[in-house]
Amino acid sequence: MTLDTLDRRLLALLQADARASAAELARRLGVARTTVLARLTRLERNGVIVGYTVRLGRTRSTAASRPSSASPPSPSRRAR
Repeated sequence: MTLDTLDRRLLALLQADARASAAELARRLGVARTTVLARLTRLERNGVIVGYTVRLGRTRSTAASRPSSASPPSPSRRAR
């Protein structure tokens, strides 16, 4: 797949802020939101974008993890 200038600019914006909305990306690129959505779909379908992830900092990673002794809620607690 050949990437054009708009594709490369879109990817650069996503690398800087993967949480940017399609509307924000469109505004920064000077194109319609539907253009951004179509480009994202094409880039995903062609394997250029293979997923989205969260990277945790060192201080956050231990706070976000569950204790190893934690057990799942009992069936009666899940129903609530």
